[in-house]
Amino acid sequence: MTKGLLDRITPVNYLAVRFTLAFIVGALIFWKRLVAMSGRQWFYGFSLGFMFSLGQALNTVGLQYVDASVSGFITVMYIVFTPILVWILFRLKIDPFDWVAVVLAVVGLGILSLTGGNLEFGLGELLTLGSALAFAFHIVMMSRWAVRADPVSLSIVQMGVLGAVFSVISAGQGFQLPVLVTDWMALFYMAVVAGLMAMIIQTWAQQRLSATSVALTFSLEPVFASVFAIMIWGEPLTSSLIWGGLLILLAMQVSALGSKYLERRRAMTYAESVLPETSAGLSQAFQDVFEGGLPTAVIEDEDLLEGDAIAQSMEGMDNPAPDRSIMSPPSA
Repeated sequence: MTKGLLDRITPVNYLAVRFTLAFIVGALIFWKRLVAMSGRQWFYGFSLGFMFSLGQALNTVGLQYVDASVSGFITVMYIVFTPILVWILFRLKIDPFDWVAVVLAVVGLGILSLTGGNLEFGLGELLTLGSALAFAFHIVMMSRWAVRADPVSLSIVQMGVLGAVFSVISAGQGFQLPVLVTDWMALFYMAVVAGLMAMIIQTWAQQRLSATSVALTFSLEPVFASVFAIMIWGEPLTSSLIWGGLLILLAMQVSALGSKYLERRRAMTYAESVLPETSAGLSQAFQDVFEGGLPTAVIEDEDLLEGDAIAQSMEGMDNPAPDRSIMSPPSA
């Protein structure tokens, strides 16, 4: 959407207009939510907006010194920084499968981004690495604060901060607005759909997902960008896109299913290791197996080796229940 637009206005002007437009549209529609925000929630919004603005600004300046492919690869190092910050700031243990997914995602992004590029370390790389760190802080603190605020109002405030920061930066370079109607249409889409709505969805999702899971999900961004570039702009499908994209998709699956797979395996092992020791429990187990289910003792987490269970079973053997069909009088 922005490939042709950025040929006619500068990137800083584009960001200023985009985020300012997103804030105006959001504030006009959801002004009641903004008025209802508490002071603490405004602080959350301003802080998150500043973190994101810092990341965008450092990334934009860094692009003046490094190739776009190198910048894209270094930027997504927030995938690595995010779990590290979670551990440093909050001492939360990271799932080992998430670390495996991080490595897979970084390798995949390297294949996707660095083909034909030279990765050196200079001022541009340092600035871009700083932007990755700022993005990681944004993801981590969003997960911390999203549960304490309304996703819509928190997103609108962030758009306002981003618009203000880039408007100030643009003022020193000369403010420039798009002229073509198609440019405004593209800008409106990037502001409202890819900007405000995307931030609202991210904030809502981070109320339910871990910061590391969100960072890994973001690694799909260059994959989708490449796919749409092939479909819309006719760019060639390369082997680096295929292999890099497959590794990133594999990272998503490892992060999402790895620990759950182990939990299922532990549950199955536990279920297989619980053998009823009483005659009543053994009879019930056989009945459950023939009916196609797990033993009732396993489902109900019953400890059949406890004294009460054994006593009840022995009592049932010594005093069997009378046959109701024999004792009941015949019906008249």
